[in-house]
Amino acid sequence: MSTCPSASAYRVAWICALSIEYVAACELLDETYSTPRLTSATDNNIYICGRIGEIKVVVVCLPKGLYGTISTAMMAVDLIHSFPCLSFGLLVGTAGGAPSRKHDIRLGDVVVSMPTDRFGGVVHYTAGKMIQDQPFAASCSYLNKPPQVLMTAVQRLEVSYARHGNGLFDTVTKMMGKNARLRSTYIGSLPKPENLYQSSHVHPPRETDSSGCAFSCGLKPEITVKRPWRDIRNPHIHHGLVASADRLIKDATFRDNMAEKYDVLCFEMEAAGLVNVLPSLVIRGISNYADTHKNDEWQAFAAAIASAYAKDLLKLVPPNAVEPTNPNTRASDQAPKTRFEKGACPCSSKDTSRG
Repeated sequence: MSTCPSASAYRVAWICALSIEYVAACELLDETYSTPRLTSATDNNIYICGRIGEIKVVVVCLPKGLYGTISTAMMAVDLIHSFPCLSFGLLVGTAGGAPSRKHDIRLGDVVVSMPTDRFGGVVHYTAGKMIQDQPFAASCSYLNKPPQVLMTAVQRLEVSYARHGNGLFDTVTKMMGKNARLRSTYIGSLPKPENLYQSSHVHPPRETDSSGCAFSCGLKPEITVKRPWRDIRNPHIHHGLVASADRLIKDATFRDNMAEKYDVLCFEMEAAGLVNVLPSLVIRGISNYADTHKNDEWQAFAAAIASAYAKDLLKLVPPNAVEPTNPNTRASDQAPKTRFEKGACPCSSKDTSRG
């Protein structure tokens, strides 16, 4: 481990919500440094410092047991006060996919947040109304889009993958092959073949049936969605909207309604608390289908694939593109100066407290 001079040397934050995502990120650093002394006594974030190529990166994870948009916003404020010269962040981890006729999203694929004509890449959908016998009517907020330098890198990477293939599976295999301790977790036994169930088919309650879907639900053609075979070693990359809120989605009907109405590609719980505090790109490996059949079998693999994509992306960002051009544009100068109280998330002017 090398010594890095100060916190002001870091330009990019790699942000994770779960330990399994954090470990995958740390394994992909080209070099690690000792963590600089932090100036904030209230900063409880977990940091690993290092570099990818020529870019200094700080990898940060939410403290164990914390999750959701408000915790993420608080984490981001501490992050950019402790590392005052950050240019942008990458929020990297797992999410529940929203497959549709338009988007053939599979487990192990990667979703990258990109703006549309209506939204900036992340849809904050917590607010809304419930009417009896009608689907949930979400009220969606517009959040900041990713920095231009990252959108340019996404496009460059898309072209590179189209010409040469993405090689993400090989990156993960090589990465974990160097660490026998982690090999069994991430690639030792690859996830079982994935199945997408019809939205109308609900998994038995976990308290009455803890067996896997193949046993408790079966694989009859009438309850599964027929899709062509796809090699797990060829994950696809999808660009579009990420839905974010303080709720874990295990509802295929709601998933399908959001996909149809807003064209969202996946669901997660952190992005809406981050992108208006620190300019960021969201990168999510698909580990479930946001339905009642959700389990953790694909979580480690999906986290590793998303991390491999994030590293490929950073390698296409010119080092001079992350240098602050004006001290007044640093993330720390734009950040709120105080920690947020519960329910006072900066991601929206709407109330985001749990109901």
